[in-house]
Amino acid sequence: MLSAGALAIYGALAIPLGRRNGFLIQRTAIGKPWHFVLDLLRLLLIPAFVEEVIFRVMLLPHPNEGVPGWRWLFWAALSLVLYVLYHLLLGKTIYRQANDTFSDRRFLVLVGWLGLLLTGLYWITGSLWLIVPVHWVAVVVWIYALGGKGRLPQRRFFKSKKTRVKAAPSQSDPLAA
Repeated sequence: MLSAGALAIYGALAIPLGRRNGFLIQRTAIGKPWHFVLDLLRLLLIPAFVEEVIFRVMLLPHPNEGVPGWRWLFWAALSLVLYVLYHLLLGKTIYRQANDTFSDRRFLVLVGWLGLLLTGLYWITGSLWLIVPVHWVAVVVWIYALGGKGRLPQRRFFKSKKTRVKAAPSQSDPLAA
């Protein structure tokens, strides 16, 4: 129930802003059912589970540890900044094809809001199992209903069976040597 409320709050803030500034557009992008199911599972693992383990569970003190509020807020702010910077750097390093999206201020604002919401939810509950589904649903809705798939290049995990063979240079071509 708390996760659903958190998603409702995020949606009530992010969707109107994203639509107003043109970043979020209503577009359904569900293709083959089997690919969709596999992608849902992949998105549950990466980014939802992995990012929450790193940026919430590993970086933030558990709420039951008795850490003073000001110290917890310091770690929360640091975690949030690192979370947003991670997305920016991801587009500049590992996922260069998505750099235009990952460096878009509109995207980074929405990422920051999601990170803030997830940090608050973790502070209230201390539960990884409540923040992962919120992260996952936010990503899935963005990719498959609000234009995210069109903003992210297709990632190929398996090479095509067709391979292009480069023709050998001609003997009569003087530049081929």
